[in-house]
Amino acid sequence: SASVAGLLFLTVGQSGPGVLMAVVPIVGMLLTTLHFFFRQQEAAATCRQIVAMTPDFAEAWHLLGLLSYQRGDLTNATAQLQRAIAANPAMPMYYCNLGNVLQALVDLAGAKAAYERAIKILEANLGSDHPQVATGVNNLGSVLKALGDLAGAKAHFERALAIGEATLGPNHPKVAIRGNNL
Repeated sequence: SASVAGLLFLTVGQSGPGVLMAVVPIVGMLLTTLHFFFRQQEAAATCRQIVAMTPDFAEAWHLLGLLSYQRGDLTNATAQLQRAIAANPAMPMYYCNLGNVLQALVDLAGAKAAYERAIKILEANLGSDHPQVATGVNNLGSVLKALGDLAGAKAHFERALAIGEATLGPNHPKVAIRGNNL
């Protein structure tokens, strides 16, 4: 909210930009909360203020990218998500969302590369059988299908389904969606 932005700027104004970086997780949660409670304009305005003060604040760039994507502004979404990745290249969610935007732009090679990077980071951090890995694998399967690599798509959809069944159970909605992809 405006009071959140005001508090951030009062704090930073008194203590310097280092304070903002120290509270990154809290700020990220507040921005995400604004977004989820359908206060997108307020979230976007707050993000723009934050990146004006702290240009490498990855989560603010990420949320700006998501908001642009939701508005259908795919060019800005791409640029904003790329800024988030440049600021924090270790966040797999940034790559997954960039892949979604690039897939919507029909930049299938770019989407494929983004999903592959996300999967690599997820597997390194969570292991190869984590539900988040399954989401990336499923997304990659969609791109492979669009590229005409049906064997590759099928293998990825089967892997995503197997991970989902093993970790979420056979009756989970995500498992049903992945089953339909086959």
